[in-house]
Amino acid sequence: MFEESLALRQGLRDQPGIAWVMLSLGNIALVQGDYGAARANYDDALMIFRAAGIRDGIAWALNDIGEVLYHQGYHAAAQARYQESLALFRDIGGKLGIAWALNNAGDAACQKGDKAAAHALLEESLILARDMGNQRVIAWSLHSFGSLAVVNGDGLTARQLFDQSLSLRHAIGDKRGSAECTISLGLLARADGKLDQSQIMLKAGLAQSNAIGDRRQVAQGLAALVAALCDRAGGEGARKVYQRGAQLAGATDSLIDTIRAQLDRQYRQPYEQAMATTRAALGEETFTAAREKGRRLSLEETVTLALAGT
Repeated sequence: MFEESLALRQGLRDQPGIAWVMLSLGNIALVQGDYGAARANYDDALMIFRAAGIRDGIAWALNDIGEVLYHQGYHAAAQARYQESLALFRDIGGKLGIAWALNNAGDAACQKGDKAAAHALLEESLILARDMGNQRVIAWSLHSFGSLAVVNGDGLTARQLFDQSLSLRHAIGDKRGSAECTISLGLLARADGKLDQSQIMLKAGLAQSNAIGDRRQVAQGLAALVAALCDRAGGEGARKVYQRGAQLAGATDSLIDTIRAQLDRQYRQPYEQAMATTRAALGEETFTAAREKGRRLSLEETVTLALAGT
């Protein structure tokens, strides 16, 4: 649909219209983890908007470029783009843009470890979103606050915020957001030692993310599932569980490398700890062999393996 719109607008030489369609195409590529295509669309849109002096278009393009940088782990660079976007939105009075830029800048600050800045940015975003009555932004801000609570070690608050966000996302039909919340809640259940509940939620969120083609979210769900598997390893079957975890870790690493993304810190830390434990349990040779086997799996094979068994 967007490709047809782009072709039509190109035929009419509607440059601003072309730029807005490019942002939409970039957003699709972003979710799919095709960051090269996303960035190319955003950069081209930004160039058109700047040439035409369309300030709200410039602000949205800067925000979206920040999203690519964030997903790839360049949090300082992402925050700089979000702040540029925020300044423009404030100047033109675009409340929706202000709310999104604040939320995104808060996420970047959280990943950088600047917790005070993250809290201030997210709080302003949530207040503004509630003032507008925009349920989608409210849901995203609640989830972002929950992620900050995880980083702060406050699991109880995080769970409450994720639950609120999930309810809203179900209500507005936000499948991507619902999958994200489900994975976040599964990661929290794992931290609480509720391993059966954790696996159920992580697998559900992983399946939902795969169904909508969100490859970075699939990677984060896989990383969380690997950590949960490591926790479950024990008794006579421990070695097989560790081998499965190492294989899934190889597939996770391959996916991250393919899309050139980085896991958020709340996923990365337990994942790295689980890999250290798994490596020690299996020994270097067995661990490496299992991990390399996982790296050769396709995405669908990886998801099938992740969703199978306990």
